[in-house]
Amino acid sequence: MNPSDSINLRFDHKLKILPEYYYAVEDGRKTFEIRKNDRGFHLGQTVLLQKHSESRYTGDNILVEITYMTDYEQKDGYVVFGFRKLFEIPGKFNDEEEQSDE
Repeated sequence: MNPSDSINLRFDHKLKILPEYYYAVEDGRKTFEIRKNDRGFHLGQTVLLQKHSESRYTGDNILVEITYMTDYEQKDGYVVFGFRKLFEIPGKFNDEEEQSDE
């Protein structure tokens, strides 16, 4: 059974991430994102990172929780948020009912 079949996944935001960054998050080398804050990121929110390769979703996901945020020395409207990895979700799942950002 696929783990995503047995969970009711809730998250605040959904973001595409390139494979090289996904793998760095997966193995713990990358614990932050630099993003335009057009989604209103906040401490404690959860973010679903979805691996995309050549403009298509690969089916690999990592759920993270935002643990730190700053806009210090960033371009206007951008933030850096630190996060902790909650868990990995292999395989595609149906998230059409989720209240999340694309």
